[in-house]
Amino acid sequence: NRFKDYISTPKPNMYQSLHTTVIGKDGIPFEIQIRTWEMHHTAEYGIAAHWKYKLGMTNGKPSRSGMEKRLAWIREILEEQKNSTDATDLIHIIKSDLTPDEVYVFTPRGDVINLPSGSTVIDFAYAIHSAIGNRMVGAKVDKRIVPLTTKLKTGQIVDIITSKETHGPSRDWLKIVKTSEARNKIRTWFKKEKRDENIVEGQNEVEREFKRNGISLSA
Repeated sequence: NRFKDYISTPKPNMYQSLHTTVIGKDGIPFEIQIRTWEMHHTAEYGIAAHWKYKLGMTNGKPSRSGMEKRLAWIREILEEQKNSTDATDLIHIIKSDLTPDEVYVFTPRGDVINLPSGSTVIDFAYAIHSAIGNRMVGAKVDKRIVPLTTKLKTGQIVDIITSKETHGPSRDWLKIVKTSEARNKIRTWFKKEKRDENIVEGQNEVEREFKRNGISLSA
């Protein structure tokens, strides 16, 4: 009973299809994809196959929603560029976002999450929500505990284990994740953590300076 319409709302790489999830006789969920030949061509060969179509044309004019999605993707790439010192890394990221090779995995509720091929359980967690990724302490794939480096395959059911006691993501995750979305969300967390640390250190420094000068903070 799960249904996703990527035709009326294409993904940023212009992938279009109808997805529906059904349960087989053995109780195993699997996904059915429905699309036209033109959509299939774009899915197989990437957005360069139909550049004009990629821009989101409606009656010969750029579609607002289509352009907004492309701009969102471009912003992600620009954010990645600011954080990267190696042009080769940036090229690799763009290629991974544009490639038609994807995996389709399921949440325990049966929702379909699509990710680039080679994505890990960490990418899955951040695709759901940044809060899930930041509180992640483990993962189960098909009811089995797996390492966070585990790469996902189509049809797997992924359950993210979270804890409010965790101190947040590890910097090592930046070397593990596949998607720019996950990488940007991890970096955002560390930027905020550093900012909070600087604020606390600044407050402590002010208090020390006041004490050295015999000034009471309560005054």
